Amino acid sequence: MKYGSTLKMLPIAALVLAAYGSTAQASTSWVSTESHAVDVSNATAGPMMKDGESLYIAVSLKVRNKAGLDAKTEDVVMGRSAPLTSNDFLIQFAPSKASVDAVVAHLKNSGFVNVQVAPNRLLVTADGTAGAARQAFNVSIQHFNVKGREAHAAINDPVVPAALGDIVLAVNGLQTVHQAHPFKVSADKVYS
Repeated sequence: MKYGSTLKMLPIAALVLAAYGSTAQASTSWVSTESHAVDVSNATAGPMMKDGESLYIAVSLKVRNKAGLDAKTEDVVMGRSAPLTSNDFLIQFAPSKASVDAVVAHLKNSGFVNVQVAPNRLLVTADGTAGAARQAFNVSIQHFNVKGREAHAAINDPVVPAALGDIVLAVNGLQTVHQAHPFKVSADKVYS
């Protein structure tokens, strides 16, 4: 009888182990970036973005030796030093190739494609989906209507795995609710 009740418990044990396994995978340690969910109070909320809906992101990376770069900038501004060449910047202050490779791998593993790295290694861009963004940055993205214009925005702050915390500065492209408006003044107002 004891053996029979053990067999009956096997499916339950398997479910518990499966649940523990998926929890262990989902227990990535996340850290903040300088990006935050935007104010959507001027917009009307719509449905959540579906996993397959497209978006374009740009991940800004932190410079190495920021204190050194700040000191060099001050020296240049004060006339005590010549400006950096692009090559000097890459050698002394740009994110390392290994750091960039880690970000690129994270994006690709999350489902992003067409991953491109800027020549100065400060920006990594990629095409992806809302599902890829959720996996890469632990965000939920929702549709919004802004005065008749369709938009989307992450409704929680994007985060990155702890291993990328000292590399990633910010995640851009997770919202289109707020758009840049170039300063524009007509010539007749300037010269009148």
